[in-house]
Amino acid sequence: MRIAFIYRSYEGEMTKETFRKGPDGRPEYFDKRKCFQSFYSALTTLRNAHPDDEFELSVYHNKEQGKLAEYIKSQLRFQMGGDEGDVRGGDNWIPFETDPAQVLNNAANYPENRVRQHMTTKTVWSMIKEIDTDFIYVSEDDYLYANDSLLCLREYYEKFGDMSLVTLYDHLDRYTRTDDVTRGKEFIDITQSCHWRTCESTCHTFGMSKRIFDNHYDVINPQGTYRHDRDMYRTLLTRGVRLWSPIPGKITHMHPIFYSPCVDWVKINTETKLAGSAEHDRL
Repeated sequence: MRIAFIYRSYEGEMTKETFRKGPDGRPEYFDKRKCFQSFYSALTTLRNAHPDDEFELSVYHNKEQGKLAEYIKSQLRFQMGGDEGDVRGGDNWIPFETDPAQVLNNAANYPENRVRQHMTTKTVWSMIKEIDTDFIYVSEDDYLYANDSLLCLREYYEKFGDMSLVTLYDHLDRYTRTDDVTRGKEFIDITQSCHWRTCESTCHTFGMSKRIFDNHYDVINPQGTYRHDRDMYRTLLTRGVRLWSPIPGKITHMHPIFYSPCVDWVKINTETKLAGSAEHDRL
């Protein structure tokens, strides 16, 4: 089995003063380095459990230097083409910057941060279109991962193959909103250790087979400046592509009012330790 993991990170919100504020703001303990550490620990657990599979990680970061950049680079152990022989696949560090002129040109009709986010996503999609793999999983940099999360992702792919999309985030919106187009039309299923449900939509952290990616590239990476995540999932739904998520969630978006329910995410965050001196270098 070959899975390409794409981690999209951004050198922002790296001090408490720059955290998102308001009702959907960040918790006091938010730290993007911990988010990456939880993801990378889950990936290491997956690699150790399935040494014969090929799990390749590519980290797309918007700057070569910075506190988050330096931490991520310090943790990547399995460089492509290196001497490490205990995993198949490897870790890739890919810094790039979105053209500021393009952002300004498109920011007239949309918030600048949304335009920058969308254009960054489009750039990443165009880069990974050339990756030769069976399955693609894309993660944003503000999610916390349970240690068994990527084991469940592999279970999903073993059972459902290339028929659908998957998120590891059990989005609270799916239980509180009344405008989901799939409301009352969901399915449930199980894998070896996870319980699954279909859902209408999620954020932009999700997985799919390379076949689905290629067949629906026009929806996943559309022309234009900005498109809500929800619109993409709803469009794919009209093409017969469903989205599955585990119950309870195996990851959470780091906004307390939207935490995946029925999981102690504060405990998981506390148990996620940063490497070396970074654990004492608080934001």
